[in-house]
Amino acid sequence: SGPTPVSFLLLELAQNGDLFDAISQGGAMSEVLARTVFHQLVDGISFMHNMNIAHLDLKPENILLDENFTVKITDFDLAQNMDGQTRLDGRGTVGYRAPEIREGRCSNLVAADIYSLGVILFIMLAGIPPYMEVEKGFSVEYDGFYKLLRKNTQKFWEIHGRHSSGRNLFKPAVIKLITAMLSEDPNSRPTIDEIKQNSWYNGEVLSQEAYKTEMEKYFRRQK
Repeated sequence: SGPTPVSFLLLELAQNGDLFDAISQGGAMSEVLARTVFHQLVDGISFMHNMNIAHLDLKPENILLDENFTVKITDFDLAQNMDGQTRLDGRGTVGYRAPEIREGRCSNLVAADIYSLGVILFIMLAGIPPYMEVEKGFSVEYDGFYKLLRKNTQKFWEIHGRHSSGRNLFKPAVIKLITAMLSEDPNSRPTIDEIKQNSWYNGEVLSQEAYKTEMEKYFRRQK
């Protein structure tokens, strides 16, 4: 018998780490910077969905940044091909997963990715999550912010707006967009094409050179 074969997986180096570490250090992004990153995410997720692949674990830790801060979506261990029978190999990541993923009853995989994308957009603009999932004994429960999002959406946004220190953190168009993306009903969430029609999405974005410059400044910034 010969030597045991060894398999290797070669990945591109993400010289600027991941989006989670970037936000942890830099805090809330400017509107134009967040929008520019969001455009890249939408393009990447759109490509996956067009290839009939759902990610099902989108979160800032799984969004890598190369030497030019170009977004690279990674960690496809929970991903599945949408051509086959819907299955769930996991329950996603607390705080980012769609409610139906948490409950293990997802049938609209595209909508589940849209939900997680909405959470990520909120975090880029606010520097904090929209809500938390809290461990209580042997279970995980939603916090008061999640319940407020479902029962009194206006109050939810008013309270989160107080974190802006006087800056207009959330404009009406992006509130409308994120609220729709975080809908409890998967069928009420916007499609990628509908996201692209939102007026906030169609606002100013940075050129590649300006984006790199702004990201370099953002990385140097401390909370």
